[in-house]
Amino acid sequence: MLVIPAAGSGSRLKADLPKFAVPVAGRPMAQWLFERYAPWVSGIVLVVSPAGLPHARAIATGAPCEVRLAVQSHPTGMLDAVLLAREAVAASAGRDVWITWCDQIAVSRHTVSALANLSATHPDAWMVLPTVTRPDPYIHFDRDRAGRITAVRHRRE
Repeated sequence: MLVIPAAGSGSRLKADLPKFAVPVAGRPMAQWLFERYAPWVSGIVLVVSPAGLPHARAIATGAPCEVRLAVQSHPTGMLDAVLLAREAVAASAGRDVWITWCDQIAVSRHTVSALANLSATHPDAWMVLPTVTRPDPYIHFDRDRAGRITAVRHRRE
């Protein structure tokens, strides 16, 4: 099950639409994500604001997999938005819960496929996430010899 917290208004984009509905290359951001993740997830939960609900309904129509909508009535934070998907996640047949933000449309099919493969081949792992190696990262990961993350540090640490 994929959870997409998308209850923001899109104000930083200076859009008249919620961020998930803002078109990129002619299609809403959410639509890109639905198509990208559909081959690997049992369904999607899109968490939206009350104002975004009509847009979400329209975009979810014709999605390549089941899309459930959850409404975050008040902007109380990202964790609260993710937790609104609990009921749908509990009712799903999927073993894993994936989370992506509505503007992460540039994640490649290769990356999603690699995450799915890692998840399937490491059923004991409680978290699988893509990371990028950079010379001066904001978040630094300590890793063991197998490449597994053993600690997370911020730049200031």
